[in-house]
Amino acid sequence: MYLDIKTSTYNAIVDEVNRNHYIADFVCRASNHPDDNYLYLVLASNNNEYVTWLANTSGNQVGLYEGHYGLSFKQAMEILTRAVLVEIPDKKIVAICVTVLSGDETGTIHFADGDKIQFDASDSRVMSFYDGYYEVIGDNIEKWLNYEPSGYTFSYDRQFESTYKEE
Repeated sequence: MYLDIKTSTYNAIVDEVNRNHYIADFVCRASNHPDDNYLYLVLASNNNEYVTWLANTSGNQVGLYEGHYGLSFKQAMEILTRAVLVEIPDKKIVAICVTVLSGDETGTIHFADGDKIQFDASDSRVMSFYDGYYEVIGDNIEKWLNYEPSGYTFSYDRQFESTYKEE
């Protein structure tokens, strides 16, 4: 199964998955960001064992990266769709500074009492490609914290859905 992918790109990804002795079960765009049109998420299987990959099609051949192997179907789907939850103390937030690295939100939450906490939405990022920075302040903090994504990559949806700078 594949979604929103040129047939030639899909076939190249499937060929690379097959070379790794797996069968491609699902391929989709990794991001809705237009600059990431060469990145795809892959779910593949071999004898009821699943693997997830990030497929990079930017070069002359497909590269499969950030592999998670030996998974059940449920574990594989959790990896492909997971959002990382950050525990935030119950105190007033004055700013959230967000850097998007390779599609993952990282940054700092600043509190009114001067405390701050760092967060990173990935525990497995191999490379950090800078995808942007923005600050969330004022009334937009609650909106950002409660944002419901519409696409595959939460960070790009939230970053581009609206501007978070105070007007």
